[in-house]
Amino acid sequence: MRKHLDIRGFFQIVIPPVIYVIIQRIAGYVVVFGMTLMSFGAMTGILRGRSFSANLDWNEMGFVAMALAALVSIPLFLSMKNRDELQYPSDYRYEPVARWRYVYVPVVGFLMAVGTNQLISLLNIDRFFPGYEETSQTLYAMNVWAELVVLGILVPIVEELIFRAVVYERIRRYCSVTAAALWTSFFFGVYHGNMSQGIYAFLLSLLMVYVKEKYHTMTAPILFHMSANIYSVLATETALVDWVTESLELYLAVMVLSFAISLLAIWRIQEEVAPERVKKNREWHNDSENYNENM
Repeated sequence: MRKHLDIRGFFQIVIPPVIYVIIQRIAGYVVVFGMTLMSFGAMTGILRGRSFSANLDWNEMGFVAMALAALVSIPLFLSMKNRDELQYPSDYRYEPVARWRYVYVPVVGFLMAVGTNQLISLLNIDRFFPGYEETSQTLYAMNVWAELVVLGILVPIVEELIFRAVVYERIRRYCSVTAAALWTSFFFGVYHGNMSQGIYAFLLSLLMVYVKEKYHTMTAPILFHMSANIYSVLATETALVDWVTESLELYLAVMVLSFAISLLAIWRIQEEVAPERVKKNREWHNDSENYNENM
């Protein structure tokens, strides 16, 4: 039975991303403070005749702060997810999906990122709603390997824990899967802070919810998110897609082909991925009941 959304429930939904934004701000101050101390050390070293460098520009410091915030936040939101699952236990669990069937997820994530990025660029949304350029200067401020680790691994894990593991599941207590997917994706888009990224995040979030519901595990949306972000890093920092812009016809062909292959992979997920639902045993329920009694 669905609950009625009250003010407490609303704050439980919006608080996790707000907490993450606050952690990011604090991490930013910590990095700036640390770099200030290192700068003083550099100046002291120079005065003593030593060579010392502690140079990071603002965008690079923003990137380091983003990495620090993600590292700090992963255990926090993992704990929040586990706490929610104990407080609101399900009567059922799902049998694991065969590992090879996860191969569809990164295919969809990578190619949907290709097609959606190209579509947004084609629509020239930045012209009417600027803001992405400033954000991208921080996102892609370091070398490609650092970006692959932070944007390709750490950020997808923490954002999936926040939005698909916590926010989405909390919204699900009050509405249908479809409504929860739309609201979660809306919050995810707003969180990204500019129109181009917001539309991109909203559309991909719908698919991340879809694979979460099909596989019934957080592994699927995390893999999807990682694949999409890895494409973004490679497209920005390498010549991976430079050839696509040689002609409008080629650009459109690659975009359509990316969407077509993605839809084919989604169709295979729809047809092949259906984990068996099994009723949980009594011992597990007793653990959950004891937890709720102690709350």
